[in-house]
Amino acid sequence: MSQRLRVDIVRTEAQLQEFIDLPWQLHPAHLHMPIMEETIRSWFHNSADHPGRIDLVLVRDQEGAARARSTVHTHDAFEQRLGTPTLFFGATEFADHACLETLTAWAAERGRSMGKQQLLGPVALDGQERCGVITSGFSQPTFMDQPWNPSRVPDSFEALGFERWTEGATWSVDLTRAPLRRPEAAELDARGVELVQLRRRDVDGILPEIAAAVNEAMGRQHYFTPMDEQQFAASVKDLSIMLDLEIVGLLRDRATGRIASHFICIPNISPAVREARGRMRLWDQAKLLVRNRRYRREALLLVQGTRAEHEGQGLLSMLSQEVMSRLREKGYRRLLVTFIVEENRGSSRQFERVGGAPLHGTTFYRMDLTGTREAPVVS
Repeated sequence: MSQRLRVDIVRTEAQLQEFIDLPWQLHPAHLHMPIMEETIRSWFHNSADHPGRIDLVLVRDQEGAARARSTVHTHDAFEQRLGTPTLFFGATEFADHACLETLTAWAAERGRSMGKQQLLGPVALDGQERCGVITSGFSQPTFMDQPWNPSRVPDSFEALGFERWTEGATWSVDLTRAPLRRPEAAELDARGVELVQLRRRDVDGILPEIAAAVNEAMGRQHYFTPMDEQQFAASVKDLSIMLDLEIVGLLRDRATGRIASHFICIPNISPAVREARGRMRLWDQAKLLVRNRRYRREALLLVQGTRAEHEGQGLLSMLSQEVMSRLREKGYRRLLVTFIVEENRGSSRQFERVGGAPLHGTTFYRMDLTGTREAPVVS
């Protein structure tokens, strides 16, 4: 490498601020989707509900300027699900190829010293290990849980020998043109389910039921690690203040009383988070939703799924039609959908039927650490 680069573990508040600020120096402000500053600080102060070790690192040039950043972390439950000792990385941003090469060399050395057999990322530090890299749609801003990156990012990962893992796409649905049909009561009756009418006072009590339904529906996906009650509580901390209850779709099995299918949306507050540069707490977000109708033009689908015993009945298709109809009635013009993996055609097909289209291609990257291939030398 022509540049002399070094890797520093973040140990001070000043270094932490460099870690937080770096992406704004690398990316256009109208495209970059920041991680909440409060979340990053919780990683540094070991107050995050993450079941493993976390290190934040910076890559510096010979003048000492920060040129790249990443986390490296462990996640025992996800590693067991993968069946391969894995060191995970995330929140990864870099100025150029040499910076990623340096990060990779450092992470590979760290991984091997820990007995890990692969690197995998970029993934978020939560129970579901979301995020990844976008591989297309670079002119379109991303949204919550999906960082934006330029086209050089996947190019650099692949030039270093990383392989794509779990490719997918985010989706966009124009609700003003979508052909929608709400399910009739007789259709729901025939399947033994009913729509749940949520009230504000019911939300906290029903969250554990939703957690169980999400775990069961998503647990069949290889990239998803079921969450225990504590992890789920952390992932939905104060979520009840964010929910527009009319766009939270739940179908309950009348016989068992359990949630059979779920299609849960929130208003898309990504533009506000971007404008605030990630310096926003959930209560601030809630105030925005109340005061500014601008953030009720788009909705974001957080999670969707159906329990195994109810698959094949078309429940999710009917529920999505119901919720998208409600969204349109309330004035929402677009539904944004977090990434759907390629093999999950059932989930993407329901959006194709109403005129939806992929917005960004997505992927994670893995690198085998057991081969004879030498890692790049760090200057």
